[in-house]
Amino acid sequence: MNRIHHANGVITLTFDSLADFPVAAHIATRHGGVSPDPWRSLNFGILRGDDRDRVLENRRRLATALGVHAADFVHCRQVHGTGIAKVDWENAGAVMDGSDGLITDAVGPAPQPGLCRLCAAADL
Repeated sequence: MNRIHHANGVITLTFDSLADFPVAAHIATRHGGVSPDPWRSLNFGILRGDDRDRVLENRRRLATALGVHAADFVHCRQVHGTGIAKVDWENAGAVMDGSDGLITDAVGPAPQPGLCRLCAAADL
């Protein structure tokens, strides 16, 4: 696993095991965001009591670090089940209710990134 310190203070982790594949998978840490305690910096959850504007700023910071557009993130609203949603560019910016994961084959023309999926987990 590699730890990447982005210029805007966001820290993400990537996987060596995916290096040979045409995919970029990042795990965001809590570093580099604007949310105060108890969310402790880089919080992405609007429904957990944090201020909406701070959460949107945190998403913008992650997007900037990854070189993508925050408005294009597709989010899943997890229900702790087994549902996986297949998403495409038409879903950019959407929240997929009732899904615990997201898959896509929506790639961008090189060197543009593909469709960005955002799945949150607590306290990683």
